[in-house]
Amino acid sequence: MPSDAAPDSTPDRSPDEGAEAITASEHVQRAALLADLEAYPDAFVELEAALALEPDDPWARAMLARVYLITGRPADALVSADQAVQAAPGQVAPLVVRGIALVDLQRFAEGAQVAEQILALGAQEAYAQRTGAALLSETRNGQVALDTAWHAVTLAPTEPESHLVLAVVAARLHQFDLAERAYREAIRLNPDLAASGADSGLLRLEQRRYARALESLAAEAAREEPVAFDPRVRETATQTLGRTTDEKLHRALLIGGAGALVVALLVAFSAAVDGALSRFAAVSLTMLGVVAMVLYLARMPRMVREGFPALLRADRQLMTALVATLAMPVLILIYAAIGTPWPLVAAIVCGAVAELVVFLRVRRF
Repeated sequence: MPSDAAPDSTPDRSPDEGAEAITASEHVQRAALLADLEAYPDAFVELEAALALEPDDPWARAMLARVYLITGRPADALVSADQAVQAAPGQVAPLVVRGIALVDLQRFAEGAQVAEQILALGAQEAYAQRTGAALLSETRNGQVALDTAWHAVTLAPTEPESHLVLAVVAARLHQFDLAERAYREAIRLNPDLAASGADSGLLRLEQRRYARALESLAAEAAREEPVAFDPRVRETATQTLGRTTDEKLHRALLIGGAGALVVALLVAFSAAVDGALSRFAAVSLTMLGVVAMVLYLARMPRMVREGFPALLRADRQLMTALVATLAMPVLILIYAAIGTPWPLVAAIVCGAVAELVVFLRVRRF
């Protein structure tokens, strides 16, 4: 006769025994979620676990490269991206992250080559076409980049990212009317794109790059066309441009004033040795300084230089510093022409005034 309770025949097991092991792909998925939440140290731990299981997993390598990019380590990202490309030749995703890393490292020729590989591999894939176009626009922008961006829109007319890339490429080519229309269509399809430039998550890495590029181009578009980008983006871009213009003008005045002051002092010291030599030095050093300043200003972005007049009109202190700075080379040349020391003294005083005004204004801000 059986007993009321049969003995348990199940063998004893530890709590972890029989639990399913986590695969490398699951570690990668966890890493993506953690990185999107900005938990980057935990994301690195998950990716290390994935690579410990499968050292040649191209998707783990590509994800690791993306996390490196978002944490500001493009050199490390390039190493991981190269490993991903070697592990999965002919795949678009590893090439995309490799191209971004090269652009961030300013290796533009190599970045353009990667863009061409992406375009060849995904001739009929919207993602490949728009990412390839975006990379081309950052490396050697031109008609090919624009045509490719158009092709991406044709392949995926309902995907807002395709229109966003077209807007970026067109804006970089100063085709602001086209850029405006493409951007409005992207916003219509996804209104959240207007704020994506401030997004720090991993999953929108490329979208964020495009949005931030548009923020920097929107101010120039506003100068070229009466109707510019979405007001939210234009406001952000204008504020950014204003800060940049202010900083660049401060730096130009500080450099110009300091350079002219050094020239005036050198000429003054040389005058104690030989008057004729000091007058020759006044002319030659002043001309060299003027050429150097012209070259320095020429290297600035055009839209920054164009913002200088409005900033100077609105700020009397900066205008005073500019007048004093511009007066210095004129006074030094007057000294070279007539030989009396008073223009040289006046130049030194102007230099001191210009440097003091700009220095005090920078400290205030």
